[in-house]
Amino acid sequence: MELCDKLETQQQQQQTKTLQLGTVATSRLTAAKTPEAFKQHWQNISDNFDLIYSTPENIKQLRQTILQLAVMGKLVPQNPNDEPASVLLAKIKAEKEKLIKEGKIKKSKKLKAISHDEIPFKIPNSWIFTNIGELSKSLRYGTSKKCNYDVEGNPVLRIPNLLDGGIDTKDIKFAVFSKSELDDLKVFKGDLLMIRSNGSKSLVGRTSVIRERLDNYAYAGYLVRIRLLKKYISSIYLHLVLESKYIRDQIEIPVRTTTGVKNINSTEISNLVIPLPPLAEQHRIVTKVNQLMAYCDELEAKLTQSLSDKEKLMDTAVYQLLTA
Repeated sequence: MELCDKLETQQQQQQTKTLQLGTVATSRLTAAKTPEAFKQHWQNISDNFDLIYSTPENIKQLRQTILQLAVMGKLVPQNPNDEPASVLLAKIKAEKEKLIKEGKIKKSKKLKAISHDEIPFKIPNSWIFTNIGELSKSLRYGTSKKCNYDVEGNPVLRIPNLLDGGIDTKDIKFAVFSKSELDDLKVFKGDLLMIRSNGSKSLVGRTSVIRERLDNYAYAGYLVRIRLLKKYISSIYLHLVLESKYIRDQIEIPVRTTTGVKNINSTEISNLVIPLPPLAEQHRIVTKVNQLMAYCDELEAKLTQSLSDKEKLMDTAVYQLLTA
């Protein structure tokens, strides 16, 4: 039993060291100030990849590193022929002003200026830091109407329907809306739904993208709909940015608590600072992240299966010892 205790302690210490190694390696990579330093830290990770990412827990770090490199402009190469993000942002502002004059959208509240302290890393010259409020066409809270399974009405998306960045419609409740109410609450392909209120801080601010037509669907009050000018912004890119540690820190550190419920309001959402690349690069980033996340899924599944096989082997050994 003493030997078993010693072995268990050694395994726990080894796992802790592996997690620490992954944390240090990825921190150095994302904090690299020069291309040469970045290349060196990436080479260190590459040379020791099997060791650093030998546990499912470290794959979570790998996923977060991928997202962080994406928002820093270090995941895909820049194309000098891409239209700069500053020009893209000017087009968005002009389009929004046009829609306001036509009465199609409301004028948003004045956004706070982005301070130097809110810019923690350098981005490529073709990128620009901006607010979500500058990019969004509208932000709207969901319905406060009570919804049920046995009501004949319109389907209502709730927090349980937001799954892995997409929408799961297996568990749906319903509510009755007038035409004008439903017009205000409809979701279109390319919209984002964000959790604005929840008991868990880690869920507040999480988003899912409407990736297909959901005709006559509404959404619940704990959610907020972010509607973009789709011809200028990739909603999937924005979703990835909102999942990065850079944005999670903006949301989780100051998050407010009222009777145990954490929440973020529309003003705070509008003022979230994000790095904006050219539109073409947004699409390249989305493609690359999807490829790398699929690799992480595969790697995580293999590691989980390996641990399961080890547990089965141990169960067999224990059974043989006890029945010998």
